[in-house]
Amino acid sequence: MQPGRAFVMAATLLAAAPAFAAPPAPLPNNAPAGNTLPVGSTGYDQWELCPALPPSPVPQPAADAPPDSQQPTDLFADHEDGYVHGLTTLTGHPKVIQGSRQLTADVMRYNAATGKVHATANVKFYSPNMNLEGDSADYDLNNASGTFEHADFFLPRRHGRGQATRVRMLDKNRDLLTDMHYTTCPVGKQDWMLHAPDMLLDQSTNTGIGHNVVIDFYGVPIFWTPYINFPLNDDRKSGFLAPSFGYSTRSGTDLTVPYYFNLAPNYDATLSPRIITQRGFDLGGEFRYLLPSGSNGLLDFNYLPHDKLADRDRALLHFADNTPLGPSNAAGTRTNWNFNTTYNWVSDNLYFQDLGDSLTAIASTIQERHAAINYSSDDSDLTFLTQVQGFQIVDPLISPLSYPYRRLPQISLDWQSDAASLGPQFDLQTELVRFQQDQRVGAVRTDVKPSISDTFGTAGYYLTPTAAFRFTNYDLNSNTLAGQQTQISRSLPIISLDSGLSLERISGNGNYIQTLEPRLFYLYAPYRDQSNIPLFDSVQPQFSFLQLFTDNRFFGADRQGDANQLSYALTSRLLDGSDGSEILDTSIGEIRYFKDRQVQLQYCPLPTSCAN
Repeated sequence: MQPGRAFVMAATLLAAAPAFAAPPAPLPNNAPAGNTLPVGSTGYDQWELCPALPPSPVPQPAADAPPDSQQPTDLFADHEDGYVHGLTTLTGHPKVIQGSRQLTADVMRYNAATGKVHATANVKFYSPNMNLEGDSADYDLNNASGTFEHADFFLPRRHGRGQATRVRMLDKNRDLLTDMHYTTCPVGKQDWMLHAPDMLLDQSTNTGIGHNVVIDFYGVPIFWTPYINFPLNDDRKSGFLAPSFGYSTRSGTDLTVPYYFNLAPNYDATLSPRIITQRGFDLGGEFRYLLPSGSNGLLDFNYLPHDKLADRDRALLHFADNTPLGPSNAAGTRTNWNFNTTYNWVSDNLYFQDLGDSLTAIASTIQERHAAINYSSDDSDLTFLTQVQGFQIVDPLISPLSYPYRRLPQISLDWQSDAASLGPQFDLQTELVRFQQDQRVGAVRTDVKPSISDTFGTAGYYLTPTAAFRFTNYDLNSNTLAGQQTQISRSLPIISLDSGLSLERISGNGNYIQTLEPRLFYLYAPYRDQSNIPLFDSVQPQFSFLQLFTDNRFFGADRQGDANQLSYALTSRLLDGSDGSEILDTSIGEIRYFKDRQVQLQYCPLPTSCAN
């Protein structure tokens, strides 16, 4: 789904009846069978957009309770004046309760013969479907109909709020709002607002219908539609999603009108026809599923039968699946084994440049494919991964000599002792991987790194010495040069000493806690000549604060940096005095090198190739 389209959907929320068009969030491996699809890529939170509304003062009726119209009507007031023909005037906190409905006001006139109530001043109405506050109201308790003037309303099931010049309750299920303004933002904020001259809310069909709808974002109109149809609760609903529109001098007008299919509680689909005037008709779609076993995934595709500018067919395919392996145990918890796979493919390496609908897509250079099996223990002391991984290069400027290596396969096993136990802590990191690339040297690499550490100190300070040993072996097995070594190994110790203080003071009459945390980190790793080791996956990342305290300045096992250095840093945090949450933090640090670093990202397959 295009970002622009997703932005509009996030803003409307009403049109988000099918707002379920983002990729599903992966479920945990122990998800019980029978789950429905999660809403949104980060998991669905009913109260995410605004704080929970206060509960209705009227208790909810039992499932077998008779309709409200058949329930007895109870009247309460400090003062009651009776009139003929059943008319009664109630003052002094008057209140009318009938089943799950409640009406309060400063003054009420109740007709016992007809069941009608006229309320004025500070009118409040509560029901399971809608809560209202208005200037005046005429309400019929017998058929749940009435009119509320200049009302603020809340929709508990939709968790939205707004204002309307008039709210007409046509019957117990249908409400007609005139000159309506709606949002899900918290009270006092109106980041986005939906406006409609009329809006019909039908609880019997779980449907809202509006006409001539305008959506504002920070007061600026960003979307208009002559008609909108949406569900009144959190259920998904088939229907059109917000369209996306674009234009470029090369491709012409670009219009996509997606349609969402709510097929079942655990799977759905979106069809996205796209018209590009200078290229042709592109058909896109997405199918998502969540099986009772816990397996979940999605399939995306796009197909342009004939691109008139490129004079060829264009296509895209994306598939992803995550599947827990093994059945649930008696407690409903799944095994710790998991299988996941991803496959990405495009028809040509200019696909994203020509047809990409976002800067992220246009900047894509590779399409990753993998199939992996992983395991993690319940306490995360042991993790295991085995996978095969490959890539499709979609950037024509990347030379084949710079293509990333395929991992066929990669196996890693990491273990660490229980961090909660006293005494020394042990850690073991291992990896076995076979690198393959058609035009570059290939190898099988074995990397083993055991370490031991121990922490001394209290809540105010700590001292952690660590000793590690790293052994890496390479068996070069393809595309090697004549005279080049085929068996290469590297081993070295790594020693570090980490220490720090934690100083606190209370400020702002106990409202805040300010900390001062100095830290020293010494690292020593002897130099080993590694220039004859090919670069399979090692890179030197951009420097960051966390790299002050790592034992290798490179990512990947092909280079282990030599070091004789001291890092010193100072961090200060401002914490909330009531709950300890962090409000602000700032850090500064520096590395002092006692010896020049010699290991670099340089590859010299033969002794004479890097002489200069």
